[in-house]
Amino acid sequence: MSLSKNLPKTCQEWKQAARSHRLLTKSLSTLPALPSASKMTVKEYLAMRVLRPKVIPINRFPIEDHIAERVDQIQLDFNELRLYEAHVGTQEDPSQHAALGAFQLVRDAQLEVLNIAPETSRQSAGPVFRPSRASQPGAGHTGVGPEHAQSTGVSVASSVTSVPTILTAAADVDYVEPSRTADEQIVNESLMNLLKTLTMRIPSVACRWSSGRRPFNAVSFGNNQLIAYTDGYLVAPHNREVFAVVGVKAMTRDRKKHPEVLWQEAAEMVAWIMNDANSRECPLEQRIIVSQANSEIYITMANYDQDYLDYLQGQSDPRRNDSPESFLRMTEYGPWRIDNRSNMHHLAQAIMAFCLQVTDGINRLRGSPGQSM
Repeated sequence: MSLSKNLPKTCQEWKQAARSHRLLTKSLSTLPALPSASKMTVKEYLAMRVLRPKVIPINRFPIEDHIAERVDQIQLDFNELRLYEAHVGTQEDPSQHAALGAFQLVRDAQLEVLNIAPETSRQSAGPVFRPSRASQPGAGHTGVGPEHAQSTGVSVASSVTSVPTILTAAADVDYVEPSRTADEQIVNESLMNLLKTLTMRIPSVACRWSSGRRPFNAVSFGNNQLIAYTDGYLVAPHNREVFAVVGVKAMTRDRKKHPEVLWQEAAEMVAWIMNDANSRECPLEQRIIVSQANSEIYITMANYDQDYLDYLQGQSDPRRNDSPESFLRMTEYGPWRIDNRSNMHHLAQAIMAFCLQVTDGINRLRGSPGQSM
């Protein structure tokens, strides 16, 4: 089956795919049944009315300048992060670098994902940092660094800070990337450790990453029920509201060979939207899924309007079902590679920026004074 029929990118592609499956007038409530999110087929995916444009390079990931500047200030004293970035791309045993702090666990899990046995036989002088001009005070935001800019052939974004020049005692190693990690739990540990370590550094942070798998209640669509499990989520402890979802897979992401991975993400997003439809306290500016597939990390943003929510809730005009105008649009950025220093520096910026925005929103709701840094 063609990619456009599995994962339509445009309204026209969706209509063609839905027509070929005789789903133009079907909805989630009129399907015979709904499997769990992890068992979705193309028919349920099309009934969710999802558009999935092409993957966008990481240097186009949106980070507002004023948020990036606040992240820069937090990271000024985040020595463990700089040591972590220096360690990325090496085979050095993280257990021999106590100064990494919590990033010891992050690097240990990442090396396991990459199927690399840490080197312990040779002595290391440890990482040495030589900031580039762009990292000096007053330097402008110049993007995600030369490594990724050259590999993608795209211009550098102005809203993302540059990557310091980082040198290590051990040279970077060329890896032969496996297509699948031995166990999905290894990937989950790698991603969750990274997310938690980055977020805990934010002063007065009002959200935390949980490894829980069931943040959402079952959702009803007529006589059908949708049950969605996750691999983790970002939550506000005071009211348990969710701000981001985590998904991991042991295998490398491949839209053509494994579209079911993205069908599952869409189902998780639909379950989340429906759970929030009538009960959310803290406004949510952006719904995101942070996912890791083998050694690559992606961030997917979801956008929809009131007409799409009406469709999910069965409140739309049934006469318009054969010509819908509203869809759930899943915009995917990536990949950030866990063995690439500039990628990991930029991902740290993106994650900390998002958690800062979440914290700001929670503080506004609770009437807390000031901002977290």
